[in-house]
Amino acid sequence: MRHKDKKRLNPLKKNYKSIIFLVVLLLAFFSLIAVGYFNIKEPENQAGAATNAATDNTPPITPTTSTQMQDFPNTVQGTFTGILNAKYIKEELDPIIVLYVSSRLPGMAMIYYPQEKKLVCGTPQMVINDISLFDGAQHTLTYSFQNPGIQYFSYDNKILSQSDFHLNIPSLLTGNTVGVSEKFINPNFGSVEINSNPNT
Repeated sequence: MRHKDKKRLNPLKKNYKSIIFLVVLLLAFFSLIAVGYFNIKEPENQAGAATNAATDNTPPITPTTSTQMQDFPNTVQGTFTGILNAKYIKEELDPIIVLYVSSRLPGMAMIYYPQEKKLVCGTPQMVINDISLFDGAQHTLTYSFQNPGIQYFSYDNKILSQSDFHLNIPSLLTGNTVGVSEKFINPNFGSVEINSNPNT
């Protein structure tokens, strides 16, 4: 091989080594990114499996239920009784506080509006005015229904509202759905009992 041919090959060897070095560097870089991604993704998946409908940093509630359920056992009759803690878990009250949502009874939710001192619950909705929650005292909230029949809401064992119960049924014809697919019990409840007895 002549001297000129050796000089021509020498720059190619240098370029070849540079290309190999860059490829190895890129592979190492992408490997680090992949390892970091899966290390972040795995705890997120584990956390996602362990969380309930509550999205804030509150500890999950493990309600006490007579039937070991967190929702009404059927759509014929049932009673939800919860003892609400004296103080809210945050320093300031949220403008809207969802206390309970049933997935068994479409449209059934218990929602509190602290600025208006108003609570809405039932299906169809009953509006209860002048109600104070998170005021330094524990309160017992009870919602009961019988289908067909009546529904009622009581506050500290006093019935404040009562009306006919009508089960919302999602419409397959129009595609409209009523209610939500997830049940939810607010972590501000100290204890909860849900059973199929409408007269508790």
